[in-house]
Amino acid sequence: MLIHVSGVEPVAVSFPCGIAHGWLFITDAIHLQAVSETYADYKGDDNLGIHWNDPELNLPWPEEPKIVSPKANAFGSLAEARAKIEKTLSQTSSPAMDRQFQQFA
Repeated sequence: MLIHVSGVEPVAVSFPCGIAHGWLFITDAIHLQAVSETYADYKGDDNLGIHWNDPELNLPWPEEPKIVSPKANAFGSLAEARAKIEKTLSQTSSPAMDRQFQQFA
């Protein structure tokens, strides 16, 4: 799903833990405020990503990004993310990962 947000009218988008999300800015200047309740238990290995143009996502991006962060560019496929979730669920994990991915078990 793509949600178009512009600077004309402020908007809030909320999604539950464990939902993949990303941002494409088509203007040079934008302000984004992100808040997460999971930061209380956040560990560096809790960060899981999916490459923005993975064909399995089938997202109709309105244009190619001009800049992609090295971190975002290094993310793997949706299949790789699913495999990592399965592996994490089969092992002892952090409280944040338990909450985020328990619904996929």
